Amino acid sequence: MGSGALLKDLCGKKAGRKRMFSSNASLVLAEVSVYSCAAALAVAFPRFHPAWLRSVNEAFRGLARRRALSVLFVMAFVLIVRGLLLPVLPPPVPGVNDEFSYILGADTFASGRAANPAHPVWKSLETFYVIQHPTYASMYPPAQGLTLAAGELLAKNPWVGVYLSVALMCGAICWMLQGYVPPAWALTGGMIAALRWGIFSYWMESYWGGAVAAIGGALVAGAIPRLLRARTVWPALGLGSGLLILANSRPFEGTLFSVTVIAIFLGRAFYRDAFRGKNLELRPLLRWVVLRRVALPLMVLLPCGGVAMGWYFWRVTGSPFTMPYQLHSAAYEVTGPFLWQPLRTPPFYRYAVMESYHMGRQTAAFLQAHTLSGWLFETWRKIESLALFYFWPAMLPVGMAIPFLWRDSRARLALVTVLVMLAGLTLEIWPMTLHYHAPMAGLMVLLLIQAMRWWTQVTWRGRPVGAAIARTVPLFCAAMLAFRLSAAVLHVPVPDHGLVPWFTVTPGNVQRAEVQRHLEAQPGLHLVIVRYGSTHHDDEEWVHNAASIDTSKVVWARYGTPEDNARLLEYFHNRRVWRVDVEARSYLLSTVQPSPSERIAPTLSSAISH
Repeated sequence: MGSGALLKDLCGKKAGRKRMFSSNASLVLAEVSVYSCAAALAVAFPRFHPAWLRSVNEAFRGLARRRALSVLFVMAFVLIVRGLLLPVLPPPVPGVNDEFSYILGADTFASGRAANPAHPVWKSLETFYVIQHPTYASMYPPAQGLTLAAGELLAKNPWVGVYLSVALMCGAICWMLQGYVPPAWALTGGMIAALRWGIFSYWMESYWGGAVAAIGGALVAGAIPRLLRARTVWPALGLGSGLLILANSRPFEGTLFSVTVIAIFLGRAFYRDAFRGKNLELRPLLRWVVLRRVALPLMVLLPCGGVAMGWYFWRVTGSPFTMPYQLHSAAYEVTGPFLWQPLRTPPFYRYAVMESYHMGRQTAAFLQAHTLSGWLFETWRKIESLALFYFWPAMLPVGMAIPFLWRDSRARLALVTVLVMLAGLTLEIWPMTLHYHAPMAGLMVLLLIQAMRWWTQVTWRGRPVGAAIARTVPLFCAAMLAFRLSAAVLHVPVPDHGLVPWFTVTPGNVQRAEVQRHLEAQPGLHLVIVRYGSTHHDDEEWVHNAASIDTSKVVWARYGTPEDNARLLEYFHNRRVWRVDVEARSYLLSTVQPSPSERIAPTLSSAISH
């Protein structure tokens, strides 16, 4: 693809983004209007507090004082509410290439393997974000795959792993907040996390992840105040576990997060107690306590985790020092993820769809990131995504409170971490998806809670208007969740808002899932050969397989050269062969009878055709 075509493609993407922002403007305006009306009513009637609401408030505070029970309550709330919705909102259908790669990792781990042997006809089975040689494995870090594998082992459904991990995330955020704020506010933050991400968001309604990295971040951030106060073994183990989860879910973002938080912890531990305002002198006895209760557990846990990671890398790539992501990038991609990495010589692509996906998209992103206007545009998008995803609809109240929050040591920890991570994210070429910054989800909730606490102190003419504004945040979260769920259940189309969590749930590759179900209901084994038309979109990939390809009832392969097709048909000679011709939002499934020259041509149209 020439540079002119790439720039044309880039301009087309920019125009698409402008249209997206324009279509979302009315939705954002509607949300602002509803929230403004709610806040105005709260300010007009700040002392509206009927008896039943006081009773609910007292029960809430009583629950919050029981810290362990509060964490379990938040988790149970997510599990019960989302579980009750299963008849009308079944587990999602995967559609994005990343999701299928994570599911492959889950299937591999659930089969008791770290990686699968390279397949004899792997050239016909190539797909995105999957290593084919020297092993057949997902390119991604293993944490999300292990989470999905737990779902496969428990209920034969990888989404159950997502379901459990999101509930654990909300509980972990509540636990983290208990180290920073009073119990009632910690429970409030846990419930806000449940309402925003726990019931219906793309972190729950996809296989992409987000919850796992957020759990790791909550464990690391939640261990800090506990270590500052008690310096006991359990917070140290929580810190170490969080570090390992981050290293195996979002390595780059997790490193930024962990280094910042630990640096702040070390500064406070050696110079002052941030929560009591007392000078802290580490006498020899205290140094021994810190070493024995904090350093020693970490010195055991982290090396063991590091060895396990090296073993996993070795099983997948052949080297304990080469990550699967690095091996895949060298084989398929033309640039690394960071600004300072140059364009590489394009590798050999066997299929036009893979060349278009890697060459066109990555080169366009590279060219945009290396222009000032393009870099500024993507940086603004990253700031916008952070603000809207975590603070919407409380943007204005939070923004007004932040200058005052800087004087709060707890909020300062969150603000400094967010700034460091945002600076690091601006060094990445790729447009940011919302699970990139998942490690700091807990700290973003802490900022929101601290902003709400600041507002409770604001009065106007003796009226507690600030407290009324603070109360609108969880109420509006609940109202927006109810609205979005109602639209989903009733199949009412809702404008897609790419940044607010309630409006990022999109259907997966339903057509591929339909073909999969149809063939699984047929007797015998099947081979599906996929051929794309000129209107096919690169993101809608059909060629994805399970970990054990030869024992799968349905195997998906690509339409390749006559020689590759012949080897493919010879290897799977005991399977019934089908061909899928895919166009934009349509497909035709046909049976195949190989000709003597092994050409693949349709001979009988199936009952499934669109």
